[in-house]
Amino acid sequence: MQAKSPPYDTGKVKIGLRYQPPQRSELSADQELLQKALLGERDPYQSELLLAIVCLACVVITCGGLWYAGA
Repeated sequence: MQAKSPPYDTGKVKIGLRYQPPQRSELSADQELLQKALLGERDPYQSELLLAIVCLACVVITCGGLWYAGA
């Protein structure tokens, strides 16, 4: 049995005569950023960065309080 490749000819109609496989396009960094903003997606590292900033602030406040209490 031989596999047919497009177009398929039924005798009256040629199916897939003008078929073209979908074209893949690479997005630029700006296009990707715009698409993420429109879709409402967040950067996966954004929450980790916020956590690191909060932890650093807590350490600074604690060390400053200990230094002030010792002085």
